Parts: sequence; C-alpha cells; structure tokens
Amino acid sequence: MYQLSVQTSFSAAHALMLAGTREQVHGHDWHLTVIVEGATLDEDGLLCDFHALEALVERIVAPFHNADLNASEAFSNRNPSAENVVEFIGRSLIPELSDRIRLARISVTEAPGCVAHWIPDELDGRMAP
Repeated sequence: MYQLSVQTSFSAAHALMLAGTREQVHGHDWHLTVIVEGATLDEDGLLCDFHALEALVERIVAPFHNADLNASEAFSNRNPSAENVVEFIGRSLIPELSDRIRLARISVTEAPGCVAHWIPDELDGRMAP
C-alpha cells in the first residue's frame, strides 16, 4: 500500500455553541493534512499527482479562506467545530478522488497542539476492494 499526503492552510473564524451558550467569534489559522492511499501506481509510477491533489483540496477549502464558518452554508445546521470541519472537508473530497485511491485520513489543526482527525469508514473512503 502506498500513501501520500498534502497540506494546506486557511484562516477562518467561528463561534461554537458549547452547552447551549455561544462563545465569542474568534479566528484560527487552520492547518489541514490529507492522506490518501492506494495499492497500485499509474503508468508514470505515481499514486496520484501531488499538484492535482493539492488543487482539489484547495478548491474544497477555498470558500473558507478568511470566512466566518458560522455563516458558511456547510455549517448552517452544524456547529463549526474542528471535528465537523474536518469531516465536512473529508466527505467533500472523497467523491472527487480517483477510483484507484481512497482517503485514508484527514486532520485539521485548529490551534497548536489541538488536532482533529477524521478516518472514513472503509466503504466511505471510496477505493474499490
């Protein structure tokens, strides 16, 4: 099995509902790491092109750059917690991946030392068995 990862970051604000109380709006520099995997390489000896994967991830997170996540359609009915952010990005990425690769793990760092990971279920990750 081969794995590769790409990283990106974006700055965005949010205010969580915690125990029924909304906290103050505050911002973070969110750092995202995407890990994909697959068992075979293409004719060029690549699992996938790093640049193509980076572009795909950037397209998904572009609406979050310098945004208030609470105002985003993606979080209109969900608390924009790090866990929900990372799952949303992961679920958005999966259908865009080649059939030869699957999303193995995606992580978002909200603040130094505070990282949320999302690992899709085997079938959710999308690579054929």
